[in-house]
Amino acid sequence: ATEALNVTLPVQVVVANILAEIILLFIDDVYNALRPGGVYIASGIYKNKEDVVREALEAAGFDIEGAHRDEDWIAFVARKR
Repeated sequence: ATEALNVTLPVQVVVANILAEIILLFIDDVYNALRPGGVYIASGIYKNKEDVVREALEAAGFDIEGAHRDEDWIAFVARKR
């Protein structure tokens, strides 16, 4: 059985630690769920997908505030304009 998440939109923060391919599918949904100035932390991005995810985030209306690396993995901190 599925239970309601008890989340009221828009939200201030979304965190996703999933593969880049999934992050790319849901960028617009995350953007729409965030209030202006809200933060999206997207991690679990393998280094070969860094540029495509950065470009997609910016195209969706996010400003990249940081990119954090741990070996071959990247996490972006992006803020909704």
